[in-house]
Amino acid sequence: MGEDPINKAVWEKLEGICRDIMQPGSDTYIEFETRSQNHIWGRRHGHWSLSNAVEHLGWAYQLSGEKSYGEYAKGILLSIARMRHGWGPMACNYGTPYKGWLTDNSLDLGHATLPFAVAYDLIHDLFSDNDKLCIAEHYEPFFHRICGLRYECVRQMPANSPIIGHCGVGLMALSLADDFPDERKGVLVETVRSARAYAMAGLDGAIKPDGACVEGSGYSSASMHYLAVFSEGLRRVCGVDLFEHPTWKRNPIYLCCEMLPGGGAINNFNDNHYDGVTTGYWMMAARSTGDQAGPWVWEHFSGPGGSGELFRGGITVELPYVVVHRDPAIGGSSPADLGISKVHHFDSIQHLVMRTGWEPDDLHVTFQCTPYEADVHAHTQADRMNLTMYGLGERLVIDSGYGLVPIEGSTQVKRMGKLGESHNQVLIDGKPQSATPVQEEIGDYTTEIRWKQHEEWVWSVGDATPFYEGGGVVRRAVVTHLDKLNPIVLIADVAFVDGGKHTFDWLLQTETGNTFELCPNGAKLTGHRTGGMVRVTQVANVPVSWSQDEWISHPRLIGSSKGPCLISLTMIGVDDTLVGEHGEGNISLRHEDQEKGVLARVRWKEAGLAQSVEFDLESEGLTFTI
Repeated sequence: MGEDPINKAVWEKLEGICRDIMQPGSDTYIEFETRSQNHIWGRRHGHWSLSNAVEHLGWAYQLSGEKSYGEYAKGILLSIARMRHGWGPMACNYGTPYKGWLTDNSLDLGHATLPFAVAYDLIHDLFSDNDKLCIAEHYEPFFHRICGLRYECVRQMPANSPIIGHCGVGLMALSLADDFPDERKGVLVETVRSARAYAMAGLDGAIKPDGACVEGSGYSSASMHYLAVFSEGLRRVCGVDLFEHPTWKRNPIYLCCEMLPGGGAINNFNDNHYDGVTTGYWMMAARSTGDQAGPWVWEHFSGPGGSGELFRGGITVELPYVVVHRDPAIGGSSPADLGISKVHHFDSIQHLVMRTGWEPDDLHVTFQCTPYEADVHAHTQADRMNLTMYGLGERLVIDSGYGLVPIEGSTQVKRMGKLGESHNQVLIDGKPQSATPVQEEIGDYTTEIRWKQHEEWVWSVGDATPFYEGGGVVRRAVVTHLDKLNPIVLIADVAFVDGGKHTFDWLLQTETGNTFELCPNGAKLTGHRTGGMVRVTQVANVPVSWSQDEWISHPRLIGSSKGPCLISLTMIGVDDTLVGEHGEGNISLRHEDQEKGVLARVRWKEAGLAQSVEFDLESEGLTFTI
């Protein structure tokens, strides 16, 4: 730990967690002798409390030498082993009967093993031979179970569940190797082989070759935490170094790019929360890779440059990996110093990030067009052509994230964040886009974003046609002015539908606490953090009426129209002098000051074909086809 004040603060927080675990009356107290706390011992979610407690206590014992920490961890772990906790059913999980840690799903196999494996190694000297045999016998079925799932889990890749499951049980096999009966060690060998294979598959697939997270930063960080801890165990026991894989240096680039201005939060695309990311493992990975971007992520997410909370991962243990592995000498460099571009396109998931920097008042805009082949996992959303905008110290245009909404009178929840109407897109005839293709005759689900940077302007075009019922062409262009003092995001939407008239609802989500003030051509959007304000000004080929509602828990702006098609041009920015104009086959946003002229124009031909729509940023002499 040394004298570094941050490392000392991390240790104090770790020790405080451990004291609370052992203190009757605290919110996190664990009683293990009679197991009277049914919310912990009788529910699926209780295993996170137990696993976190045991690992924290084990680390505290190892780092401080205070035996009471180790003895308490030993008591919890032996109570689990002696009663075969997790082998049988445990009430319900979100209203569905839960089979238990051992038999319900591959994810929980990992949650029920990796933290306990770490703790077992840390307090190993406190166990008697009989204790060790009891624990080995308790976990033996977990090895057989995961080996039995190794082929079935292939279908779930690159989701987090099989990665976490195999890495967790694999680490337990490594931890028990010296204490397992010799005649039954064959299953340990098979478990570690399978875990290594899934670890490599995770490093190859859960994180894309350009570092992008397939499942969003939250779930992917859980996979990476389990990969990191298993990789460290594999290196120490078997001499196999998975930290040589390039993913360990690629993934932090994505996290740096998605860090919100000022730090403390990571963009919440794809079943993510702003704070639901674990980052402490990057300290351990950096000791092997020498990479500085990962430690920067922790420093500016949970550390003193971010929220200051020191850990944020929820169900994963972070603090010990920070206090043991953090090097105070690194982490001071900025992403720009590390060569990370402010405008970065992640080809693998078709995700474009545009920013002016990483300071609190900087601008950060993203545009997402995930190809369908990247969505072979549980955590996917109907979010193609979704955009976010953070600027002026505000979260102005947001993704709805995980979007959990409790069902009254039930333990179940609705995952509203998955739905198309939870994103910034256009509803056609009241219907949003689907998470999976609905137009089977359109074979190309992987149309790339077209994008280019022109000085301070970045333009991009995305296509979501296959994901709309009856949509002939559904495309969006996003043009961003990279100026934090005068931020501008221009959005051109094109929705052609076959036959007759149709309704169109243009949606824009903002953070809870922000307010919309409706105007004839859009709204004034005011943030609640700094009081930052932008105008949402739109012109379209058909009349648009404006309304707002509350969606999940945040305000949502709705621009409703009706016609044979929708062609709209929207400006989000501080400029309040723009007016919409209609011409023959074109719409434009013009400055009230005639000398400034037209900011942007969209032209189309009467045929209404996709290739006939053109975006013209007249103020910059920039033209491209939508």
